[in-house]
Amino acid sequence: MQAACAWNLHLHHAMFEIGYVRISTNHGIYMHNTPTGSSIIVVHVDNMVAVASNKVEIDKLKDELRKLFSLMDLGKLKWLLGITVTCECCAHTISLCQATYIESIQSAYIRMHILPTHH
Repeated sequence: MQAACAWNLHLHHAMFEIGYVRISTNHGIYMHNTPTGSSIIVVHVDNMVAVASNKVEIDKLKDELRKLFSLMDLGKLKWLLGITVTCECCAHTISLCQATYIESIQSAYIRMHILPTHH
């Protein structure tokens, strides 16, 4: 079995063990609902982004995951797959900005079309 498949299977069993359900439309997203709140985990390779309806739920999730895995908590989400994420809690908004990603594509395009190639 390939390492990525083995990791995904291990993660899936661990998430199921702590009460999470993988959604059928995207196998990288897990959800968990309790009487005290809900939480969602998005997984990309070996990175996770977790959100919860309240602090108690996110703390409970982190505690459960620490029992199963070695975690590095990077705090509030600022970057995700090259996208800048800005959360304004008071305004109840989340903004996504792809400027850095777009600039990197533009820069690569310029380099590819302007710089001479030597054969």
